[in-house]
Amino acid sequence: MAIMEPNGPLLQVHQFRNDGGAAVFRGDLVEMDDDGKISAAEAGDTQLYGVALTYVAASTTTNVPVACDPDQWFEGDQDGSEAVANIGINTDHAVGSGGSTTTGNSTHVIDTSEIATSTLGLRIIDYIRKPGTDDPGDPTIFIINEHAFKTTTGV
Repeated sequence: MAIMEPNGPLLQVHQFRNDGGAAVFRGDLVEMDDDGKISAAEAGDTQLYGVALTYVAASTTTNVPVACDPDQWFEGDQDGSEAVANIGINTDHAVGSGGSTTTGNSTHVIDTSEIATSTLGLRIIDYIRKPGTDDPGDPTIFIINEHAFKTTTGV
């Protein structure tokens, strides 16, 4: 399974401070907390900042590089199978088991049970058709629909 990662050129990276309370895994969608630090986003969060590019263990307060440009395209796996007809539709992400401390990889995936036209955290842009992949919807290219840099509401 692929982790969530930038698709195409990396447009912008910022260093955000992890609050040290919980691990942030490579490929986690992250949000800004009210103390100005980042944490792994939970399903349904609406102030998403981007995708973490490295793993930071729990209880570690340090900077984390985040692919955070509001126009960045990302690639990630789905937790189910959606048809190509859903290009342009909105959805949220699912957290999964939280990540692997062995590999440092996230278990965040695109939540196929949330596919809807209503405002949600992610928008499906396209599907990657890789040789040897039976499911045309996995992996999926998406953008962050509810990006904190796009909204007029502060954190």
